Amino acid sequence: MRTNTAKIRTHNLHASNGFAIEAIAFDNDYNPLERHRHAYWEIFLFEEGKGEHVIENKAHTFGEKTVHIIVPYQVHQLIRTPKTKGAVIMFDEYYFSTSTQNKELVNWLLTFRYKQMSPILQVSDKEFKHLWAITNLLNAEKELTPNILRNTFVNYINIIFGFLSHHFTLQENEEHTTQTHHEVFYKFMLFLRKKLDQNYAVQFIAKEINCTPKQLRAACDFYTGKSPKEIMMIEVLTKAKQMLLFEEKSIKEVAYDLNFTDAAHFSHFFKKRTGQSPTDFLKIA
Repeated sequence: MRTNTAKIRTHNLHASNGFAIEAIAFDNDYNPLERHRHAYWEIFLFEEGKGEHVIENKAHTFGEKTVHIIVPYQVHQLIRTPKTKGAVIMFDEYYFSTSTQNKELVNWLLTFRYKQMSPILQVSDKEFKHLWAITNLLNAEKELTPNILRNTFVNYINIIFGFLSHHFTLQENEEHTTQTHHEVFYKFMLFLRKKLDQNYAVQFIAKEINCTPKQLRAACDFYTGKSPKEIMMIEVLTKAKQMLLFEEKSIKEVAYDLNFTDAAHFSHFFKKRTGQSPTDFLKIA
């Protein structure tokens, strides 16, 4: 049964240096129990407690010593027990521009959806102890001047991802990742985030992000094993689900916004990929 018809809110990061850290129990200016999304990255660390984290309409139960990674514009809802203790680290895209290694990292984080990997990582007690110590150090540095704090955040987040890297499919590919792969895939994902349209041709997107169609296909295959078109269709489907559930739009309006020829064409696309029509999807969502 459809339970949430209110237009979903998107929250921005107000910190001037592009980084912030708060306790899980911090009193936000919005209700975290409602489904919402952010225009920035989040790393949740849960030291104690348990609950359910709904991410892109999929519920994940979690307990203590877990780390959750939320990609910008992912719809999520955090339902936790009252005594839950933890922290959330927030940062913008600037972090990933600070090194070639970080550009590689963001590409792998963006492929969770395509590889059906959980964005919630269960870590060992020892591993979490290190992560929590780093988080406390980071929190203690919040009063530094903006420029120094920006560099400090980058360094600490590097350490956090260093501890977590073995949970990802970060790999030293035998064929080695080229700089072209790094740049092309990242630009492709940014393009889809800003200009999602199921009618775009691979040749058009390649030209827009300043590469060849062959380079785009190679980069997508390297990171996901999928073609650019397949990735676009996954993103279109995800966007369609969000619009149907949270933006108070009719099936016809969603079809129009995603540039389908008509509602019938959109419904055929939706059913082919989910096994149910948009109407049936809304009945059980």
